Amino acid sequence: MQYYLCDPDRLDTLYPFSRLHHFADIRFGLWTNKERYAAGLNKEVLALHKAEDHSIPGVFINARFIADAQLCQAIKQLQIRQALIIQDEIVAIALPDHRFSGFQKKYEEVRFIPYGGNLLRIVHSFDLLRLNQLLLEHDIRLCNLSDARAALSVDNKVFGVGKIVAAASVKATGAFFNTEQGSIYLGKNVQVMEGACLRGPIAILDNSVVKMGAKIYGSTLIGKKCVVGGEIKNSIFFDYSNKAHDGYIGDSVIGSWCNMGAGTSCSNLKNNAGEIALWNPVYQDKVVVGNKCGVMMGDHTRTAINTSINSGTVTGICCHIVKAGFPPKYIPDFTWDTDTKELYSLQKLVVDVERWMALKNETLEEENKQLLLQNYHHSLTINR
Repeated sequence: MQYYLCDPDRLDTLYPFSRLHHFADIRFGLWTNKERYAAGLNKEVLALHKAEDHSIPGVFINARFIADAQLCQAIKQLQIRQALIIQDEIVAIALPDHRFSGFQKKYEEVRFIPYGGNLLRIVHSFDLLRLNQLLLEHDIRLCNLSDARAALSVDNKVFGVGKIVAAASVKATGAFFNTEQGSIYLGKNVQVMEGACLRGPIAILDNSVVKMGAKIYGSTLIGKKCVVGGEIKNSIFFDYSNKAHDGYIGDSVIGSWCNMGAGTSCSNLKNNAGEIALWNPVYQDKVVVGNKCGVMMGDHTRTAINTSINSGTVTGICCHIVKAGFPPKYIPDFTWDTDTKELYSLQKLVVDVERWMALKNETLEEENKQLLLQNYHHSLTINR
C-alpha cells in the first residue's frame, strides 16, 4: 500500500509556518518528518496538504506525530480498515478507495487500535524548538558518516569529545568547534569563516555560510543556503534565510527566505522573567510557551537595520518590518507598514520575492507562486 503523510486536522496551530509549508516538510533535528517516515517504513511517503479522495488503498499518517522505529513498525502492521489511535486522535489509518477524510474518530467499519508507545508530537509552533532540542544530538549520532575532526584544518580549534560530522567539501579555517555539550554537523559545501565559534549540538546544512566571528550555541539548526552571523542560540532557520550581521536571535524559529538587517536582535526573556505567550490569529488566542521565547517569523519576512523584536513576537509571511523601536508583537501576513497596517502590494510582492530568490540562484516555481497568491487573497478577506 501507498503511505501518505497528511496535514493534521487543526493545521493552523503551527501558524505562521503552516501558511507555506506542509507539516511533513518542516525540519527539526537533521530531518523532516517525511524523511523520518520514509526511512522508518523503508518506502516512499507522499505528502498531502489536505484530505483528498484516492483511487488506491493507502495508509494515511497524521503528520503531527513524529516517526520513530516503534511507531513505524506498528504502522506497517495495519490492515485495511484499521487505525492506530492515541487519546482519541488517529495517528494512522489504513483505508480502501475514496475513504480518507481527516483524523477525527468518525469512520464506520474501522477497528481502532490504541497505540501503547510514547509519541512526540507537534502541536504549536514553539514545539519545533522543543523537538529540535530532543532530536538534534540524537540525529547527528545516527549519521553514517565517521567523525571528521581529524579532517578539519589544523588552523581550527576543537574542544570536547562529542562527534563532528562534516562533508568532505566543508571549508573551515581559524574556527572554534566545542563539542563538550553536543555534536556538530556540517553539510556539503558549508563554509565556516575565521573566528566563528560553534558550540554543539548544532547542524549547519548544505551550502550555508557562517560569517567571521559568529557565535552559535546549541541547540541550533541552520537550514540549506543560509548566511548567518552575530549571535544565535537555540533557534531554527529554515532554508534560504539570512542573518548575516551582528545582533542576537535566541529561542526563535525563522522561516524560509527571511532577511535580517544588520543589528536586528530579539528579546527571548521578559524583564520580569514571566511567562511568554504567542498569539495565534486563526484561533484568536494566546498559547503560553514558557519563560523563554524570541520570535516566530513567517517566510519572506524582512527587517530593517537595528530592528528590535520583543519576546514572544509572531510575524506572518511576507512582512516588511522597518519600524523604529519595538514593532507589534503580532504582525499580520503581508504587512508592508506596521504603523498604518498597509498591505504589501501584490505586484511588488511577487517582484521582490523573485529578486530575493535570484540572489541565491533559485526561482519561484508556479506551484509556490500560486500558494503565495492564494494566501494573499485570503488575507484580503479577513479583519486585519
